[in-house]
Amino acid sequence: MVCLNPQRIFESENFHLIEQHVLSSILKRDDLSLNEFEIWNHIINWGIYNNDDFGESENVHEWSDKEFKSLGETLKELIPLIRFSNMKYKEFHDYVIPYKKILSSSFLTDLEKKFDSLITNQTLNGPTRILLSRKIDSRIIRYDNALKVETWISRSDGTISETTILKYQWKLLFRASLNEKEDYCVDAKGSFIYYFESLSNAKISRVKTDMFYAIPQHKFCGPEFGMIDFSIVDCCNEYKNNSCNPSSKYENTFTIGDFCVEDYEVFQILNK
Repeated sequence: MVCLNPQRIFESENFHLIEQHVLSSILKRDDLSLNEFEIWNHIINWGIYNNDDFGESENVHEWSDKEFKSLGETLKELIPLIRFSNMKYKEFHDYVIPYKKILSSSFLTDLEKKFDSLITNQTLNGPTRILLSRKIDSRIIRYDNALKVETWISRSDGTISETTILKYQWKLLFRASLNEKEDYCVDAKGSFIYYFESLSNAKISRVKTDMFYAIPQHKFCGPEFGMIDFSIVDCCNEYKNNSCNPSSKYENTFTIGDFCVEDYEVFQILNK
C-alpha cells in the first residue's frame, strides 16, 4: 500500500528504522505519490537519525563541515535516487540548497545552472512520478480512504489494489478553517455517512428512501445529514456538541456519539 498512501511509510514513527536497501527500492518507484521536496526532507531526516556525528543543534546553518560530510556519506546511495527534476525552482532553493554541502560540487553546479535558467514555477525535464491521479486537495482524507469512498459511490465490490486510481474528480467546495458558511440543502438519493477506524473496518450508512433534507446546512452551523443523524455545530472545535447517530434519515449501522471537530471539508464528486 506504499504507493496508495506513501505517508504511512514516510511519516511513520519508525521510518528511521527502515533499512537503506528497502528505502532505495521505494525511491526507485515511479508511482511514489509524494512531492519530491517532501521525499527529500524525509530522506534528510532519515540520514540525520542514522548518523552518530551530529551535535544537539537542529539548525542546519550551525552545522560543522564534519556533520555535512558525515550526512553526505550516509546518504550517498540515496541522493542519486532523488528526482530533483521534479522540484520547482522555489522548492529546490528552499529545501535542497541549505544542504548543498552534502552534494558533489559538480552535481550541485549542474543543478543550480539548470534551476536558475527556469521560470520560478517550472520544473526541469527528467523522470517523473505519478502524482496527479493520486492526489486530492484534502488535509483530512487520505488517498486510500478516497478510493474506499469511491467504491461506495459506484457500489462496486470494494476491492482496492496498488494499481487502483481515483475514478472521480474530488473538487473541494469548503474547508471550515478557511471558508464562510452558507445555507444549502441537497435532496440526494445516493447520500451516505461513512466512518473510518481503519480501512479494513470502514462503516457506511446510506440514506433511506425518505431523502428530504438528506444534506442540509445552515449558516450558523456545519453540515448535517438527516437533521439528527450526523450534525456539526458552530464552534465545533471548542465544544463536544457534534454528534453522529444514524437512525432517522439514514440506516442505523453504527453509532459514534458526541465529539469535537478540528476541521471539516466538503467535496463535490464529479465524473472525470
